[in-house]
Amino acid sequence: MIQIKTPFDMKKFDDFCHIKCFNKGGDLVIRWANHMSGFFGHPVYLVGSQLYKTEPRDCDIVCIIPNDEFVLRYINQSTVIGHTDDEKADQWTLRYQCGMYNESNWLWCDDMSHKSLQGMNQTLQLIDFKVYPQGYIDRYQKTYREKPILRIDERT
Repeated sequence: MIQIKTPFDMKKFDDFCHIKCFNKGGDLVIRWANHMSGFFGHPVYLVGSQLYKTEPRDCDIVCIIPNDEFVLRYINQSTVIGHTDDEKADQWTLRYQCGMYNESNWLWCDDMSHKSLQGMNQTLQLIDFKVYPQGYIDRYQKTYREKPILRIDERT
């Protein structure tokens, strides 16, 4: 992953004024990111078009958690075949990518919709929030390697 700055330094806020979601209410985005980081216990990142387009559509924000934590949070044990948490997270990832959702994928979708709506209400920005298992990032890391990523929570 390419990190622009980690963790976000409020004293250098001017460095990020070109990022559209920081132009208005950027402190609200950071506060919400802190809330999500506290809730999930892991760093929160701004990814996507906010970092490289002049007219981004939304704020793509992600939190990457270990496979075992993802399995505990989102995977219904009766809907998976894998024996290890890595296999279960991998099966979830494959279903997510091809759109052949099962109960676990829908549970995740419902939670992401809820968290995104919460983020929109608290930040007044169009937030698209997702929590991914580390296995998803490992499988599709090329996407996260080629584009910039900015840690926006203040957790140390």
